[in-house]
Amino acid sequence: MENIASAIAGVLGNLGSSVLVALVMFILGICFRAGFSKSLRGGLYAGIGLAGLSVIVNASTEVLTPAIQAFAENFATDMTVTDVGWGSSGIAFAWPGLAFVILGTLVINILMIVLKLTKTMWTDIWSIWHGNVLGGMVWALTGNVTLGVLAGVIFLVIGSVVADITAKDYQEFNDMPGIAVPCTTSTCPALPCPAPPPSWRCLPSPLTGSLRRSLVSTRSTPPRRTSAKEWASSASWA
Repeated sequence: MENIASAIAGVLGNLGSSVLVALVMFILGICFRAGFSKSLRGGLYAGIGLAGLSVIVNASTEVLTPAIQAFAENFATDMTVTDVGWGSSGIAFAWPGLAFVILGTLVINILMIVLKLTKTMWTDIWSIWHGNVLGGMVWALTGNVTLGVLAGVIFLVIGSVVADITAKDYQEFNDMPGIAVPCTTSTCPALPCPAPPPSWRCLPSPLTGSLRRSLVSTRSTPPRRTSAKEWASSASWA
């Protein structure tokens, strides 16, 4: 199994990230009956976009790296890694297991819906890149495509379960019944988290000197949940 996966991954990897993305998006468009011309155009746009993203990230890294290294030397730190932020999505579309994670996630999602293990259907194909980032990192660390694919698929399957948990909050806030958001950057902030202590004190730091601030919570009841419309109408846009 590993030999077959490695052979297929090798072929896909030799295509190059831009060509691979264009091919995958084209195939997905055909599968979802978008038509030949629209699927081809969408695939080409995605491939060209990824090529442009790679050029920008590489150019930014080349310019920023000397400055970051100089900063580390002047302040005696070991923080010499350039964080390109969202540009890291490039690895999601440049590793050999890309197609396997997309297809595996969709197949398992359909099975989970049939077995009533989730109510969320993955239609946000673009956000599957989150699982591909993790899969690409696992592949880079281990050299094993299968492990990378498993990591990416499991990560995205967890996302669909979390989407079930947060669905009610998203539906109420956005006044849009029937929606769920499996996208990682959306589900994580929506998860409930422990409340901070009722009172806490910020200790002095080299940046604040002797400044001390005490923040005391006087709220005894939780705030009323507002909808997106209420928030928009009460916000000041000046």
